[in-house]
Amino acid sequence: MRKIVFFTVLSLYACKKDKPPPQVLDPILSPITGSRSDLTKDSIFLYAKQIYLWADVLPSYAGFDPRAHYPNTLSERSAVQQELFDITQFKINPQTNKPYEYPIQANTSKYSFLTESENISGLMLASGATVGQAVLYRNTLAHPNRKIGYIALGSFPELGGSKTAFDEAFDFLSQKSIEELIIDLRSNNGGYVETAEYLANLLSPSHLKGKLMFSQVFNKRMQEGKATILAYQPYLDQNGNTVNYHGRPATLADIDYSLPANTRYFAPIARLKKLGKVFFITSVQTSSAAELLISIFKPYLDVHIVGEKSYGKPVGFFGIHIDRYSLFLTSFHLLNAEGWNNYFDGMLPTMPTAVALHPASWGDPDDSAINAILTGQVADRTVQEQSFKSSRTNEQPQAIPAPIMMQSLKLHLKE
Repeated sequence: MRKIVFFTVLSLYACKKDKPPPQVLDPILSPITGSRSDLTKDSIFLYAKQIYLWADVLPSYAGFDPRAHYPNTLSERSAVQQELFDITQFKINPQTNKPYEYPIQANTSKYSFLTESENISGLMLASGATVGQAVLYRNTLAHPNRKIGYIALGSFPELGGSKTAFDEAFDFLSQKSIEELIIDLRSNNGGYVETAEYLANLLSPSHLKGKLMFSQVFNKRMQEGKATILAYQPYLDQNGNTVNYHGRPATLADIDYSLPANTRYFAPIARLKKLGKVFFITSVQTSSAAELLISIFKPYLDVHIVGEKSYGKPVGFFGIHIDRYSLFLTSFHLLNAEGWNNYFDGMLPTMPTAVALHPASWGDPDDSAINAILTGQVADRTVQEQSFKSSRTNEQPQAIPAPIMMQSLKLHLKE
């Protein structure tokens, strides 16, 4: 089995009207003529029928009829945006009786989205991944009876560019022999799954070696290798070069999307040998790979969530290029070792307290969330309500742009 590091999806111009590579095994039944706009609308629906996580509830192409539903009287961008939104509203979460991708604002899905680029002839990076500083601050916090470390993580960028910063921070904390760790994720809206996996191995004690970390679960068709439409999408390495596979250029249809191939196990780096308790500070901006990190450790460590309910995003995607658009359809969900991912509406804190999204200084003992951890006393939310609201004027949690969890694991091409 050949292993290739899949940092992100780079793809060339691809649309359903293109001639399919020879490994496409079944026909795609839709009109083969029409305007460029018609073919783009068709393609969005046809990709969804095969790779969308909840494709099982979508109607047939004839039943959905994207050309009739989104006529050319609309601007193309408005039409395809509305089409994507409508696709994501079919699947209902039985826990909330709302769509899993309920709108965060008008006609904007909670997770899936698309972007537009004028560059339709060359390579396009799957855009939208969280880019920001990985480690904002690290230190120890003074306490008479406890050895407490603190680290603020701003985002989960690509591992290649952030590994050094993570290693330095955890080496520092290791030298302090901390027994408890506060991981501040209040402003972290996620990023790359590969980075979350590496952080989990930095945090994990040695006794977790070989234990289940998490599973990345695609829909049934993808797991069975029947998402043949992905043969229109070239599989490129991290430098944008084609990869040879069985004597031809590889495509995304050649990836092994089965459950065994996408289950991860702990390989502890064991920087923090005495760690016994972990506190995660969260807010409505805490999302995606940041939530995954919390979920990973819930079955194994003494985990406490301090602050506010998180965004709620146990799903992710990779980029699909259709004409001048990059399409990001929710295509997998993540389960921890207990098979849990029921935080579509956010993770609830075990120690609820007000959280300032942009503190004047990181690691301040007087910060409401940090103070709650140090003292064991939850701050009175009503006392802090005015200062709490001042940092997010007119902001509603549902209006925060959908954070991103990029497919960024070491995937395997099928044998």
